[in-house]
Amino acid sequence: MCGRYVLLAPPRELEEVFGVAVPGDVHPRWNIAPTQDVGIVRLEAGGRRWVTVSWGLVPAWARAFRPGPINARIESVAEKPTFRDAFRRRRCLVPASAWYEWTGEGRQKQAWAMEPAGRGLVAFAGLWEAWGDGADRRETVAFLTTEATGGLADIHHRMPVCLGPGTWEAWLDPAVTDPARLLACLGGVPDVKVRPRMVGKAVHRAGFEGPECLAGPAEDGLGGQLELF
Repeated sequence: MCGRYVLLAPPRELEEVFGVAVPGDVHPRWNIAPTQDVGIVRLEAGGRRWVTVSWGLVPAWARAFRPGPINARIESVAEKPTFRDAFRRRRCLVPASAWYEWTGEGRQKQAWAMEPAGRGLVAFAGLWEAWGDGADRRETVAFLTTEATGGLADIHHRMPVCLGPGTWEAWLDPAVTDPARLLACLGGVPDVKVRPRMVGKAVHRAGFEGPECLAGPAEDGLGGQLELF
């Protein structure tokens, strides 16, 4: 799964990689958590656009706005009512610099930063939805996940679907609605080279923000005093 992630790239780098105008106030974030606002890239009127949405997908037919699922499994996304319409028509990219996973239980939980080789950017496959009308309109997102590969599976059995640039055009195009074609596109994504690295306790608490989140276990300067979650 993906329950926390990192985005450190400045606006200029995001613009160069994703071909989209990015607001100048986008700043580094070391511990992005569910329900928080996140930046996504989607296609609008033939062009890519950077949009801020809330992490936790709420379908348009929901009776009330409550934080929804943060992840959608690739194995069932085409059939589940919560996701299937967004899967056909409202897809996006979620830029990220890394994501976090945990091993162990209770006070023995160990956080890991899953960093792409070269510490560059990755693009998670995402689905976005709009709930409400007018001033009440809210937009949300969920990330697709798949079975973890290689050594990543030793840390967690799921991982985000990371799309290579060659798949972005088809993934973002709302004119592509055939589930089989979309799943074939996702199934052809090459393995992303990711390096797991142990980090300290700073990242354990949602809402704590700062470069300490990516520091090693002996470097976060917090003495292990933060409570988990």
